[in-house]
Order: sequence, then C-alpha cells, then structure tokens
Amino acid sequence: MAARKGLMKSRIARVEELIRRNILSILLTEVEGLNADDITVTRVELTKDLRLAKIFYICSDMVEDTSEIAELLTNNAKNIRYELAHRMTMKFMPRISFREDALEKTQRSVTELFKRLEPELGIEESEKGKEEENDEL
Repeated sequence: MAARKGLMKSRIARVEELIRRNILSILLTEVEGLNADDITVTRVELTKDLRLAKIFYICSDMVEDTSEIAELLTNNAKNIRYELAHRMTMKFMPRISFREDALEKTQRSVTELFKRLEPELGIEESEKGKEEENDEL
C-alpha cells in the first residue's frame, strides 16, 4: 500500500510538470498582452483527484503593476484550460487558478538582501567560493 502512495505522488508530480510546461507555452504564444519576459510559471499544485490545478507564477522585475497580469491570467483562465485540453490527453482536464508565488518572491528578496549586505559584512570572493562549495556538499 505504501508503494502505491509513492507511485501516486510521482504520477501527480509528473502531471504537474507537464501542465507547468504546457501552461508556460500557452502563455507565451496564445495570450495577447503578455510578453515572454513578463512572467515565469514556477510550479503547479494538483489536488489528489487531479480536478484542480493551482498555477503559481512570478512577474519579472520589469513589470510595475502585477495586478494587471493577475487580471489578464484570471480573465483568460477558461481559454488557457481549453488550449491545455487540446495539448494534453487526460480523462478530466483540471480547473485552473493562477496565484502569485509568494515563496519565490520572498526567496528573491532575501537573496537581494544578502547581496547588499555582503560588502558591509566584508565577505570576500574567496570566502563566497568556500561557502558555495560547502552548500553543495
């Protein structure tokens, strides 16, 4: 029984990745008013029954008003789902909802904060290389 749960999780993960790739392709080719540099689809979360997909995205730093992109995605969700159904073969195509990825946004701001603090803390390039090596291990 435990092996079956593991298989189900890996199946859901594979479907999530397929949906992520196809959604990104659809956003770049089918949605008018959206530039390739404006948005990145970071992840997809599917329910266990594969009926609902939450699409998480981040906007590039060049985008001043993210609410416009959120509105554009929400207004085009049905058309995006329709196009997704033509690209993928599934028994049921999940309903989709778009959400800005707060986790990715937080990681970006923390990384930027560390970059600004490095000169003040006196971290040299040789020390950064050593830290990166330790992180990889």
